[in-house]
Amino acid sequence: MTIELTPWDTSQQLQTREDIVLFLEACLEQAADDAPFISTAIETVAHSPALAQLSAGDELREGILNLINAHPSNIAQLLSEILHIKISGNDISHPMQLEE
Repeated sequence: MTIELTPWDTSQQLQTREDIVLFLEACLEQAADDAPFISTAIETVAHSPALAQLSAGDELREGILNLINAHPSNIAQLLSEILHIKISGNDISHPMQLEE
């Protein structure tokens, strides 16, 4: 029996601003203290159609682009500030209001 595999690109599943926020919140919830994981999540968002569609003045877009350019050591904390959420251990509270 042959198993067929289909290529999967998570970035292509991020079609809206809300998709980006929910994806990043889930990544932070899973591994907020894992910088390589969070860095990969940000790279995924950078390749998403949704990021390209956000306006240049959009706070989320600008914050993500700044993170990509800066490569800070505490990337999860900066990302949480952009998303206006608080990380406490693995618990995330106070999600930002999503606006389309």
